[in-house]
Amino acid sequence: MAIVPWISALDSMTNEDKGERFVRMLASGSYASAWEDFDSTTKAAMPPHQIELIPRIGMLDHEIAGFVVMAGPSRPSEDAILEQMAYIYSLDGLVSDSEMEQLEKIKQQVAMVKDPWLSAEIPSKELPLGLPAEYWLDLHDYNPLETARHLNCDVLILQAGRDYQVTMEDFWGWKRALNDRQNVVFESYPKLNHLFMEGDGKSSPEEYQVAGHVAEVVIEDIANWIKSQ
Repeated sequence: MAIVPWISALDSMTNEDKGERFVRMLASGSYASAWEDFDSTTKAAMPPHQIELIPRIGMLDHEIAGFVVMAGPSRPSEDAILEQMAYIYSLDGLVSDSEMEQLEKIKQQVAMVKDPWLSAEIPSKELPLGLPAEYWLDLHDYNPLETARHLNCDVLILQAGRDYQVTMEDFWGWKRALNDRQNVVFESYPKLNHLFMEGDGKSSPEEYQVAGHVAEVVIEDIANWIKSQ
């Protein structure tokens, strides 16, 4: 039985070159080739803006018995990017002029992504995260929640309550889409952050610099779920 964990808490690829190739292949429509190009370790370490591809990968590889989704966004990536930056800039209670300027730039980039007339000729520097237009064009016609409804494999969806990168709104999105499925389990943890580590108050980027461990309850929930399959 193959159960693949997809963890958006990891912010970098195991193999950077393969990560770049993955984005290029996805942009060209070579989904199956992109997936087969990865070893099992890299498959488990996709960055946040690729986590929404879980349902697509599940439809391609029917040998996968299940997915463990940790901090998986259910909303459009461009919306999450803007929300994250607005949150970070607001943490000190004052949004500076330069931060306002940066937010406005991101809003323009998001609007560009959502424009139905977006073309492959748009420079990547004018789009969120500097990702190529082909990547965003591909996502125009892709609905991860709708695709997930057609998955037959088991899924465990975990969400941290203090996560500002992938929020409870994303969690409720998955739940609304898949709550009627008997083989999908949902768990949320109010005191954990994006890295599934415990803390208090508002989470912040600085919190990620503090050494810690994934909460024991999360490990236990994953282990128990795998044993129950």
